[in-house]
Amino acid sequence: AELTPSSSVGLHPSTSMAARRRSTVREMVEDPAGPFGQSSRIGSAAASAAGDPDAEDDDVPPCLMCLPPHKAPALQHDSLFILPGENSGRIFVYNLVKHRFFEAAVIAVIAANSIVLVFDDPTQPNDEGWVVALDIVFAVIFTIEMLLKVVAFGFVAHAHSYLRDPWNRLDFAIVLLAWLAFVPGFGNYSGLRVLRVLRPLRSMNAVKGLKVLVTALLQSFRGLVPVLILAAIVMSVFAIVGVQLWEGA
Repeated sequence: AELTPSSSVGLHPSTSMAARRRSTVREMVEDPAGPFGQSSRIGSAAASAAGDPDAEDDDVPPCLMCLPPHKAPALQHDSLFILPGENSGRIFVYNLVKHRFFEAAVIAVIAANSIVLVFDDPTQPNDEGWVVALDIVFAVIFTIEMLLKVVAFGFVAHAHSYLRDPWNRLDFAIVLLAWLAFVPGFGNYSGLRVLRVLRPLRSMNAVKGLKVLVTALLQSFRGLVPVLILAAIVMSVFAIVGVQLWEGA
């Protein structure tokens, strides 16, 4: 006969515990929306509460003018103090920046910009005309993307706004530096020209998997500090031994 929690009374404790485990596993398999589904929803809500606009709601609305199935936290606040979450224009922009084709287009532009940076000659005081023209085009495209996200998420006032995300702050700084290079008296400085190599870093914000990987690496640095100290001590010991043994060789 099949063991159930009610019929396991009086049995050996290990047998009763095994029966309860089998019953729990059977309930999880038969109920897809059980604890696993609830845990997934809780994890999604926790990511939203952390202030990451990209982790708010993965539900795809049926159209660009439709509200997401579950209203996103960013749409619960006014954007720029003038656009409420129910505004049709803001809903359209929000669904647009969340669309996978929009993200693919941004990644393609970042790749094209990285290819153009290959033709930059730091030994020349000024770039070629077509390179400057393409730099302006890329700066305009990145600025439009930033403005669309500001309209969709808000600027900085609430927890889920654009500048509350560290990756968006990186994008914001790169866009400002891109325009600063075109200001008369600033663009010829070699330091600002070198900062253009930061533009490919925007791909970390566009590719979600890369963002997760970089975040995990940064969070692991604290745990690696003792390992780095030990490695430095070991290398120092062997360096001292090597200098003493082969001095003057």
